Amino acid sequence: MSKMSKKGPKLDDMFDQLVHDERLMEILITRLTERLTPIIKGIFDKYAEEFTSKLKGMVEGHAEEFISAHCESENQRTTALELENEQLRAHINEIENDQRLNNLIICGLAETPTEIPANDESTTASESIHSPSAQQTPVQSVVDFCNKSLHLNISEAEVSYAYRLKRKGKDKYPPLMVSFVSRHVRNRVYAARKILRDSSDSQDSAIYINEHLTKLNAQIFAEARKLVREKKAASTWTAGGRVFLRYSILPSEKPKRILSLKNLDDL
Repeated sequence: MSKMSKKGPKLDDMFDQLVHDERLMEILITRLTERLTPIIKGIFDKYAEEFTSKLKGMVEGHAEEFISAHCESENQRTTALELENEQLRAHINEIENDQRLNNLIICGLAETPTEIPANDESTTASESIHSPSAQQTPVQSVVDFCNKSLHLNISEAEVSYAYRLKRKGKDKYPPLMVSFVSRHVRNRVYAARKILRDSSDSQDSAIYINEHLTKLNAQIFAEARKLVREKKAASTWTAGGRVFLRYSILPSEKPKRILSLKNLDDL
């Protein structure tokens, strides 16, 4: 005990002297640094790579989970927007179609030498009535065609307006856009088009009466006719401006209404 008590104060005195001696402290720290640095570096090098690898894996794992969740959320949002957009397009298409149900397009009807050019504006029935007798308006051309070739009794008052469209492709004559005052009259004219197919008059047989389709329905109808030409479908037609398709001639095969190009692909 006496020896221990004697050594204790000496060590304390040495430590106090060391603490207060800046030069000795500097030398001690330098020596410790020189000795400890390789040891610490070795320990760090040993575990740093493992720690970095684990940290990288954790970060990448969390990043992948976040990106995957974000992509899934965006995909769901995109799908919902695409569905909503398709529904809105279909709704707008229906509205446009309803606005065209009184219209027909007559293709192949020759222009008379005295027919008044409609230019960019349609000729109405009231303008037709007051036109000089030496000239014929598109309305009068339509009425003459309906009464003579289709054997109907249509008056000029039953035609809302008529005008020539621009000639396209191999069209010999510019098509006639016709709007009737009622759907009933329009349907009578459209139903009578079958007479043209059986006509012995070559001029009448070259005339076709088509519905005034919307841009979307015209695209759908063109693709549907392509399927028929390729023998992938039996027949296609339009009714009320809408496109229908039958895949086979079997009695059990019911016609399907085609609402979109995607709908056509799915079928």
